[in-house]
Amino acid sequence: MVQTKELQSMLQTKVLQSVVQTKELQSMVQTKVLQSMVRTKELQSMVQTKVLQSIVQTNVLQSMVQTKELLYVVQTKELQSVVQTKELQSMVQTKELQSMVQTKELQSMVQTKVLQSMVQTKELQSMVQTKVLQSVVQTKVLQSMFQTKELQSMVQTKELQSMVQTKELQSMVQTKVLQSVVQTKVLQSMVQTKELQSMVQTKELQSVVQTKELQSMVQTKELQSMVQTKVLQSVVQTKVLQSMVQTKVLQSMVQTKELQSMVQTKELQSMVQTKELQSVVQTKVLQSVVQTKVLQSMVQTKELQSMVQTKVLQSVVQTKELQSMVQTKELQSMVQTKELQSMVQTKVLQSVVQTKVLQSMVQTKVLQSMVQTKELQSMVQTKVLQSVVQTKELQSMVHTKELQSMVQTKELQSMVQTKELQSMVQTKELQSVVQTKELQSMVQTKVLQSMVQTKELQSVVQTKELQSMVQTKVLQSVVQTKELQSMVQTKELQSVVQTKELQSMVQTKELQSVVQTKELQSMVQTKVLQSVVQTKELQSVVQTKELQSMVQTKVLQSGSD
Repeated sequence: MVQTKELQSMLQTKVLQSVVQTKELQSMVQTKVLQSMVRTKELQSMVQTKVLQSIVQTNVLQSMVQTKELLYVVQTKELQSVVQTKELQSMVQTKELQSMVQTKELQSMVQTKVLQSMVQTKELQSMVQTKVLQSVVQTKVLQSMFQTKELQSMVQTKELQSMVQTKELQSMVQTKVLQSVVQTKVLQSMVQTKELQSMVQTKELQSVVQTKELQSMVQTKELQSMVQTKVLQSVVQTKVLQSMVQTKVLQSMVQTKELQSMVQTKELQSMVQTKELQSVVQTKVLQSVVQTKVLQSMVQTKELQSMVQTKVLQSVVQTKELQSMVQTKELQSMVQTKELQSMVQTKVLQSVVQTKVLQSMVQTKVLQSMVQTKELQSMVQTKVLQSVVQTKELQSMVHTKELQSMVQTKELQSMVQTKELQSMVQTKELQSVVQTKELQSMVQTKVLQSMVQTKELQSVVQTKELQSMVQTKVLQSVVQTKELQSMVQTKELQSVVQTKELQSMVQTKELQSVVQTKELQSMVQTKVLQSVVQTKELQSVVQTKELQSMVQTKVLQSGSD
């Protein structure tokens, strides 16, 4: 449930959120290490002014964001991330992680018109609210809830729905036929195992998602999506957002072997592959249409058509025409403003959603999530989800106009500065730094290309065991599928997820939130959802003033096959 003044989100098994940055964020991803960081006076997280994404959790992830007050509650198996503009309160327990981000003007990965997965135009706001954001994170449960006035999200172990609309969002989703309609004022989405129905009203949005059927729908005028047994939908609303996360569904942009995600302001292409990876894919036919102020994980301006196979989900965003091709062992989710083509595999589902841990983060304008690992497999397959991940060599390139991030096999450094952000990647070290004025984070104004490889995928996410260390001034939010350990400190929040060796270090004004597991995160936008989107200034980490997160090689290690 999410409200404008008081937002409380409960997250379930092994979930974590991801973060934010200020104006221009440059993040470089290594083959084994990836971090996404956000910080600034105006917290902007890998999201654009017109782009919003949602994040996914392992079993059940709800991301709720409010314009005024966002509250996240995190328990042993629940993670909540809360960000406030003026008043930020974070509570950390032995197995609870709180991610708190605030500033004078905190904007939480949500935009009114456009949400991008890792992109923003001038002011990127990630998981930050205008006035008050509170996040509470637990070990196995993370809920991120964000909405303009009142956001309510229901999350179950096997049901996930993320819905976003301006006033009233109603989408109807079925096993074989998913129809989600997103309007400026009314969006209703109904999802069922075979016939899933989720009703979304002006003040109450309810989305229901099942374990094998997750659907994320976003339309500009008319959204129709067909979702089957293993399909996920994520929908984001401006006022009322409800996201239901299933056990085995959600992914943002991930791959196991070869992941390529290309995002542009006009052309967004996210190539996601794996042996079984599909993001926002339907068994038969997925059609999503996005309205003026509403963005959905499969967003189109006029007509969105996505083809999904039996166990495949793709997340595709287009402005006019979206065509998604699904292959047997390869999934490519391509998001464009005009023409989007996504390749989906047979047994993979990625919609910015996870199977067990789904985190959906809804912002008024911007939201984004970034995840990686040594062999980061956060690609959402039938059992694996990754969000901007790679196996051997992950290269994500984002510019304000042309941003190219060089990623090496075992070296990833993402550095963000106040004016000029330079990211350097080393063999087993990842440094992500966020700046205030010029933030460039794997985002381009027109073209975003994220290259993901097979053997070394890093998405700051682990599949089996995730350990996050939090110190007095450091908060780490970590999400795992099986074992999640999060340690929280006083002023620092780190959220690191990793498959084998994940190290994330956060300092006093640095916040990192990374969410992933076997099936990852979904980003929802108000009008446009891009899994790797950017414009001029991208920020993927949220800081009150300056957030810097250092990730090392052996700080957080969690082995996953």
